[in-house]
Amino acid sequence: MNITSGSFLFLFLPACAGVYHLLLRRCNIKIRNAFLLLASLGFYAWGEPVRILLLILMILATHLLGAGAARHARTPAGKRYVLFAVLMNVGALALYKYVDMLLGTLGYFLGRELPSLGLGLPLGLSYFCFSSISYVVDLYRGKHAPQNLPGTALYLSAFFKITAGPIAAYGDFEGALREREVSPDDLAEGTWRFMIGFCKKAILALNLAHVSRAALEAGAELSTSLAWLGAFAYLLQLYFDFSGYSDMAIGLGRMFGFRLPENFNYPYIARSVSEYWRRWHMTLGAWVRDYMYYPLTLGPAVRLRKRLLKHFDRNVSRGIQSLLVLSLIWFAIGLWHGAQWNCVLWGLINGLFVFGEGLRTREPKPFWGWLYTFGLSLFVKPLAATGTLGQATRYYGAMMGMGAPGREHTLFLLREYGVFLAAGMLCAVPSGKWLLARIEEKASPRLTRLVRGVALCALLLLFFLALSYAISYAVPEFIYGKY
Repeated sequence: MNITSGSFLFLFLPACAGVYHLLLRRCNIKIRNAFLLLASLGFYAWGEPVRILLLILMILATHLLGAGAARHARTPAGKRYVLFAVLMNVGALALYKYVDMLLGTLGYFLGRELPSLGLGLPLGLSYFCFSSISYVVDLYRGKHAPQNLPGTALYLSAFFKITAGPIAAYGDFEGALREREVSPDDLAEGTWRFMIGFCKKAILALNLAHVSRAALEAGAELSTSLAWLGAFAYLLQLYFDFSGYSDMAIGLGRMFGFRLPENFNYPYIARSVSEYWRRWHMTLGAWVRDYMYYPLTLGPAVRLRKRLLKHFDRNVSRGIQSLLVLSLIWFAIGLWHGAQWNCVLWGLINGLFVFGEGLRTREPKPFWGWLYTFGLSLFVKPLAATGTLGQATRYYGAMMGMGAPGREHTLFLLREYGVFLAAGMLCAVPSGKWLLARIEEKASPRLTRLVRGVALCALLLLFFLALSYAISYAVPEFIYGKY
């Protein structure tokens, strides 16, 4: 089920929220958790009726492995439970997401096409696997107490986060699973946040997708101006698509008493690639830091540096170690973003710039830092958007001036979708946030209340416009929902 679909907006969500708040609000936390668990399994089974069995089996396995890791925390026996959890989750991802990619690559080198498995990726499998590993590792580290089976299952399968995050570590959920309340302010804030995210997806991302798709599907008719316009539109589309889902998920969680971590902080105002990745998909960055980077730097990387010190001085050894660790991490990040070599190359390019920024001795001036970061993001985005390296090469050729002549298609798209491009540029930076802060600072309380009322009315109008888009058009699934 898609959380922008009519079945979710007009059936599932009102029924689930209504039952939860009207009938179960006075019940104890175990009953409320059990109800949300049943609702989440029903949500998942709506679109994946067969694969619900896989989800249940992985929940059971995670719960048992977590219990074992908690009993043997910080011991060699506990490490074995962690290892089994990692192998289970990575194995599931490899089977459903990467086997066909590897078969295609092998077939290319063999000179013949190999049959693919065609299993298809279960809904939100990557996010489930991240949560599963987080749960077992945190219990092994002794950071939290283990959950009962319904609590573990709800953490792993909560309907508002399973399809596309945010990646909530077990520590983000643990307290709310044991005790939570939902105040009127929580309901209001959650509803407000949900509507903002829905407008991002159903208005901005949907219309910007028409521009980016026109460029990506232009083929031999792709002109230089259209290639650059398409890259810019895709840059904005991806942001509003993913941040829109994150806002909706955070809002839904708030409605049921869960506070999910923030996932975006205006990444397009970043002044370095490193800062960009601290602002973009922040929960992925936190997960990679806690469950990949720290274990690597405290384990294998230390042993590697000791070997390197036999041949190089300390600074060179540390640089080689850092380069290898970052290469491995960014290889994994790129591969996670898509089962194709374009995404791997895109990830490695980002990692190379992050590594290079760690070597520089002084920071550039703010404007030049922003220009370099935004320009690089704009230039590398088509690499992940195109399907193959050949398609990427042709697209970049058009961007470099080797495209088809003419600007008619570009001008047509600007006339049709220029208002959405302009609105996207304004909303991708904290212009509204800055303006509201200035009004609250300078204006009287009465004027501030008036401005907030106008903003609420405007949001309601935009939300009804977004609903009309969702009803009139088939709103595409979230780009990150396939991960």
